[in-house]
Amino acid sequence: MRNNFENLMSEEEYKRKLKESHLKGMVEESVNLIQRGIDHLQKIKFYYREYYYLLPFLLLSRGYEVLMKCMICFKSYKDNKSYPKCEEIKNYRHNLDKLRKNIVKNYEYISKEDYKKFPEIEIDQKYLSQKDELIKLIKIISDYAKAGRYFELDYVTNCESIYKNEKNKKASPRFYLKKMIFDFIAKNNNLKRKFLNNQEDIAWSECINLLIIPTLKKFTGALSRQFSLGILGEEAMKCISMSKYSYLKDYKIDKKDIEKL
Repeated sequence: MRNNFENLMSEEEYKRKLKESHLKGMVEESVNLIQRGIDHLQKIKFYYREYYYLLPFLLLSRGYEVLMKCMICFKSYKDNKSYPKCEEIKNYRHNLDKLRKNIVKNYEYISKEDYKKFPEIEIDQKYLSQKDELIKLIKIISDYAKAGRYFELDYVTNCESIYKNEKNKKASPRFYLKKMIFDFIAKNNNLKRKFLNNQEDIAWSECINLLIIPTLKKFTGALSRQFSLGILGEEAMKCISMSKYSYLKDYKIDKKDIEKL
């Protein structure tokens, strides 16, 4: 089959097409992982069974990491007609927050005309760069990707890496997710009432669906609009698996999300 392709295009063109194919395949993989991670989170009904979060953490951390690294590759090719070096991508390691900050930079090069034509661009930019709940959640998932997967094992074996910073020294990322949810319940009188009246599981499940799931869906939607609006280039626009999330109602950022900033 390779010889047949050689007859139709140059070696350079063949390699470019192959890389595009791999990128689109990884986008497809990442979208599948993210969707499954969100689905698994929605199924968690018990606030005290924290190990249920292991699978969603694993799926979401891998999915968002692959997706944002693919976005960096698409943007690099759009701007420079070349993909980033291996070392550049590896420097991000599993740091999802660092990747998020890089993705936000993509908005800096959009024309004023496009901002007027697509008002959702400014809304997405503010949400990705300023939304407190999103940033906290991405940092929690990022901590899991960087070290949280082995927190308990590192603790048992007295691994030195666990003492590198105060966050790891205190608790695993699952603790910080639980704290984020408890803080939300404490501010919501209805959820707080249920939690204190022996309806902990109901309050916990409702909080997941009111806070965590919408935040992840809106994050995914904002990333997907960089594909569909051409911010990442023409080839990225062909990633149908990502673009389909651009304008689904659950994946859109509401005005109330920005008003709180």
